[in-house]
Amino acid sequence: KTGEAYLSAKEGYEKNLKMYDTVSATSADATKRLSDLQQKNTELENENAYLRSRVAELENYRENERIKLLKQKASILESLLEGAAK
Repeated sequence: KTGEAYLSAKEGYEKNLKMYDTVSATSADATKRLSDLQQKNTELENENAYLRSRVAELENYRENERIKLLKQKASILESLLEGAAK
């Protein structure tokens, strides 16, 4: 019986050792994947911030162009009104 108990304990130990190795490898893979995803998330956040600032720049440019156009129209109207008053 002692031999059977030893073999059973040895099998249990080897099974647990295999399970530990598998869990350890899976954990290492998960940690690497998490690190990769965190890095990708940081890159996407940076890209998003850049794109938001670019959109703001374009909106400002568009607004400035609209103001220039309105000023030109106002100038033309002033000229017409001055010409009509004379």
